[in-house]
Amino acid sequence: MSYQRVNDVSDELISAVKELPFIRTHLFNALNPPKQNVVILKGARGVGKSTLLLQFLLKKKQENIKVLYLSADSTLLHTSLVEFAHE
Repeated sequence: MSYQRVNDVSDELISAVKELPFIRTHLFNALNPPKQNVVILKGARGVGKSTLLLQFLLKKKQENIKVLYLSADSTLLHTSLVEFAHE
């Protein structure tokens, strides 16, 4: 799968959260720590981890920041995440 196709799918997923009525903006600061490169979201299945992240990325896109959403369990990639990142 090409980077462009993955980017298109990422944009579609991020844009889809515009329609959701509830946004946990009070958690956005925790996703954007000033001096860390990694944030780990953990929680039970179905509590909204992916939705929160997609809403956060939508806000960043609206601020003209480049973002890419790629789930580690995505079926879009026919290669490993490491190989995709290298590409």
